[in-house]
Amino acid sequence: MSLRRYDLNLLTVLEALLRHRNVTRAGREVGLSQSATSHALLRLRHMFGDQLLVQNGRRLSLTHRAEGILEPLVTVFELLQQVLDKKHFDPAASNRRFKVGTADYVAMMQLPQLLARLNEEAPATSVQLTWADNEIFRKLQSNQLDLAIIPQAASEEGELKSEFLFSDELVVIACQDHPEIGDTIDRDCFLRQPLVLFRRDYEGSRGNAEMQMLLAGLSPHIALLVPEFLLIPFALSGTRSVALLHRRLAERLAQNARLKILKPPFEATPLRMYGYWTKSAHADPAHKWFRGAIFASTRAETAVE
Repeated sequence: MSLRRYDLNLLTVLEALLRHRNVTRAGREVGLSQSATSHALLRLRHMFGDQLLVQNGRRLSLTHRAEGILEPLVTVFELLQQVLDKKHFDPAASNRRFKVGTADYVAMMQLPQLLARLNEEAPATSVQLTWADNEIFRKLQSNQLDLAIIPQAASEEGELKSEFLFSDELVVIACQDHPEIGDTIDRDCFLRQPLVLFRRDYEGSRGNAEMQMLLAGLSPHIALLVPEFLLIPFALSGTRSVALLHRRLAERLAQNARLKILKPPFEATPLRMYGYWTKSAHADPAHKWFRGAIFASTRAETAVE
């Protein structure tokens, strides 16, 4: 099929219609009257051979075809925006969406300061978070992500740009009233306790804590595996279980989750967190501004007082 057969200007209207699911709001966004937007929708239905939006009670719903169109269409528009912003980027005038892959505990540290800066400097800019997985470098290279903030991965450094952000250490956490644990914990006591452990749900996934235990030759009983760090402190409430967690998160949640924080009974190498992005994005003014904003937010939150 030749693109010349299609009015590509209609795609701007389509993207707004599928996001808003409302003819009036979509028309307002693209500068068209309600009648002109309705006429554009008729042309789009003919172009795609599909209703795209159908009445469902008092609301419009997407058809299956429209649901499959929306995400790639948004991605195309974001890439076009990057092309148009290549020589100049004005945060105050941008409506670009940046996509970041990281972990929930890192996001928790970044978000307040990052959102404050976005609200002030780039009020129409948005951020979409996704949790890091074993596809994160492929997603960076295919422009599905703008930035990844993850533990150091030396094998990928030749393919990507990177910057060190902060380090963190492992600690043992347990309930304040744990019957066997005082102010310290030795190896034997640690191995007797049921363990709560972070692990993503994909083949070959092992978190930093699990790798550190393997290196130390420890094989405790794992009572619970969770896919989010933020679940761990609260899962220990009223139990004999213990967990290994990053100190920054443990200290932040210790009071609310009624935790005691202890030094691990084995040598653990501090976790080093890096930002990764593609070489093609490195000189993009919009990307440069955004990674500066998010890196500054991370460093401000993790600065040693």
